[in-house]
Amino acid sequence: MLVLSDKVVRATPDQALARVAQRIAELYLLEEKIELNKIYLDQVFLEIPNSAHTVYRWQAGVNYFCANADGRWWHDHRIPGGFAFSVNSVGHLIKSNLVNKTLEEFRASFEDATHAKSLPRLTDLSVALEFAMRTIELGASTSSGKATWLLDASETCPVALPDHLSRKNCHRYAGHYHTDQTLPRCYFKPTWRRPKGLKEIDLDFTYLFKDSVENPAFATMGIGQQIRAGIDELRPAARSGLEPTIVPLVDYPGLERALSFAR
Repeated sequence: MLVLSDKVVRATPDQALARVAQRIAELYLLEEKIELNKIYLDQVFLEIPNSAHTVYRWQAGVNYFCANADGRWWHDHRIPGGFAFSVNSVGHLIKSNLVNKTLEEFRASFEDATHAKSLPRLTDLSVALEFAMRTIELGASTSSGKATWLLDASETCPVALPDHLSRKNCHRYAGHYHTDQTLPRCYFKPTWRRPKGLKEIDLDFTYLFKDSVENPAFATMGIGQQIRAGIDELRPAARSGLEPTIVPLVDYPGLERALSFAR
């Protein structure tokens, strides 16, 4: 979502501009108050073109980009014309690319292959990890150095990476601003160089590959959460031909208490 404004382009990043950005974020995200240095998320959905009309949902990060980042220490978050909120879901991109790839292959089997569209490359989270690491690796070098950077590997990576990334840490990277925060306070400083006192922040790649209960972001932002399924998926007992079992209500006191309120 882009706010086109010559005043923003020419503005000094300060608390007045921060308040404008906060207000636009409040209106967009339907939040009563958007605070600086906090993570705010949107949601994106994808319906799979199958008979069940299966739907997946992802949490999506909301990040600020602005024209007045150009040439400043946070140069990587520049955008022309004003300021913008980028809603980013790599998991949604992967799944939608996979759907498009499958549909294009299906169409190609009936049509002249010379007219087939190019197939999307990014169809797997392991490839997304490589792209994410490349993005950090190619971050701008300013007079204050890089705002984000890769770390040397300290543990084995479960994903096969190209040679130039194989010695880098695929679990963590570092930065002087938090890449998940919607409106980092440090963006709204008039200085061109990085403000003194900003500490190095430990940042995370594992939402792209670490599937564990200690890492819920893998489900909510990586593979996605299925929120709608077909009737056959919702009734596994009926599908398998199992017969229902009658049990005494007294064996389930919680259910008994709940039903008593409905009487």
